[in-house]
Amino acid sequence: MCRMAWIAPMVVAASFATVIPATASYASGGKLTCVTTSVQSFTGITTAGTFSAAPAGTVRLKRDLAIDGLDIGRIVLNPGWSKSIELKSGPKVSVQFKNGTDIREWSAAQSAAYYGPDILVIEEKSCT
Repeated sequence: MCRMAWIAPMVVAASFATVIPATASYASGGKLTCVTTSVQSFTGITTAGTFSAAPAGTVRLKRDLAIDGLDIGRIVLNPGWSKSIELKSGPKVSVQFKNGTDIREWSAAQSAAYYGPDILVIEEKSCT
């Protein structure tokens, strides 16, 4: 695993990230074929943070201790993009973004059920 300092203009809750290059592809329910383009590991958020969902926009996540998970707050879209929230709250949350034929899946997990309560992992996929 490669660790590197990462500061992005849209990230307010993380002081570091681990970027894991990913090349895996899979068929999601027989509908889409997706390729993992990015997996990032952050220090877990304690209250809330805004994260990049490039090129589609940003996603604001809130930490929900009652469910040992996350809740999607505000999503800000870049021009031309639409969103479909697949999992709004829980140990893992997920959003699908579309811009014409460009489809991106964005998910985040922070809970003992996945990586641990102090680690936030964000995965981005490009789908066709």
